[in-house]
Amino acid sequence: MKRRRQGGFEHESPRLAVRLIGFAIMLGVTFAMLEAASLGWIRWQRGILYYTSERAATGDVPAALQLPGAVFHPYLAFLHRVGRSGTGWVTNNVGFQVDAALAAAEPGCCDYPLTPRDNAVLVGVFGGSVATGFALHEQAAKALARRLQAIDAYRDRPVRVLNFAMPGYRQPQQLIALAYFQTLGQKLDIALEIDGFNEIVTSQRNFQSGVEPSFPADTLWGEWGRHLERSGGGSGEAAATAGLAGYYRFRAARLNEEAQDCLLASCHLAKRALSRLASWRARQLDRGRKQTQATLFPTALRSKFPAEFDVFRYTADQWRDTSLAMAAMARQAGTLYLHVLQPNQWWRESGSYRPIAEDHIYGWVVELVNKGYPELVARMPALRAAGVEVLDATMLFKDQDLRAAYIDDCCHYTVAGNDQLSGAIADAVAAIHAEGRAPAPR
Repeated sequence: MKRRRQGGFEHESPRLAVRLIGFAIMLGVTFAMLEAASLGWIRWQRGILYYTSERAATGDVPAALQLPGAVFHPYLAFLHRVGRSGTGWVTNNVGFQVDAALAAAEPGCCDYPLTPRDNAVLVGVFGGSVATGFALHEQAAKALARRLQAIDAYRDRPVRVLNFAMPGYRQPQQLIALAYFQTLGQKLDIALEIDGFNEIVTSQRNFQSGVEPSFPADTLWGEWGRHLERSGGGSGEAAATAGLAGYYRFRAARLNEEAQDCLLASCHLAKRALSRLASWRARQLDRGRKQTQATLFPTALRSKFPAEFDVFRYTADQWRDTSLAMAAMARQAGTLYLHVLQPNQWWRESGSYRPIAEDHIYGWVVELVNKGYPELVARMPALRAAGVEVLDATMLFKDQDLRAAYIDDCCHYTVAGNDQLSGAIADAVAAIHAEGRAPAPR
């Protein structure tokens, strides 16, 4: 190969320059193909175009549920600390939220167990934060009360809405709550179970982190426990292993956050893959020490799942079974039980949703909702066939502007959205009575 000197330096021939240019073009084409494939994968999995969607982290624990604002409960996993207050709410004697104005006007109005007075109709609401928001809305607006009073069975009777829901709850926490308060003597005329979103999201996140998918949200209950143990220190090999597992969990969370900030889809998927690898390593370390009971908060997988395990089907089956159990308990107590599958704006079947905030933190739930909600809907016929009263409200807001129904980009409803849900629930209760399917009153 011919070379020439100029200014004391030796330069490569034009042929080498052409090769370098060709190599650079090949790299560029390869990268473009990788990026295109990444874009296609994200579009297929989540139904979004990565460049035009939000790229934010999965969010922090809500302030109302951070320690020391919450406490461990021996049956329900966690509750608010008694004496807590938030925007428009205070806690009752147990730790559930009550509308602040109602609590101020009628001290002790909603402490449990509550003995009904003046032939009052007691409506218990069970579920997560969506159900909590609905219960507080009804305690203030009393829209459901007015609608129920138009039904002969409740005509002219005062209606009291009691909140047994808690942000972060998912089945079987609601089932346990109903069973626990029934054993304490709490009587209800109507039990409303409003759920669906937390069940899907929590199960998948638990399973992805190596946590039993049926457990309460590991980002809450499990993390609080680990935080307390870290604060208390430790020693020996078990403590070192626990610390290393904690490091890998931290890395997994950090990589997941960094993935949301990637400008390129390929960067996003690469960091997500590394995050999953770190989570896998944490699970391996947890499994290695589980026999030593190095933790007082054992969250690692206890069940052996087959290779083809589908966490969404597993969750839907558990969701169905808990509803069957709640219905049986309610029927035995003379309580009308209605299971409401809550609407969520991210399920594509329910309409096209335009986010309120461009930089919202809920993009990670889109894929989970669209994999999990079809499984829940598919189990509604079996519940009906078993005699469970169910209301599939997933399409409640379909033929309207979804922004008018949702107060945030997660799952919670505006006043108008809650009022619309209230009407659908009242109509369902009226139909149950009209068709003679209501249980004998207590």
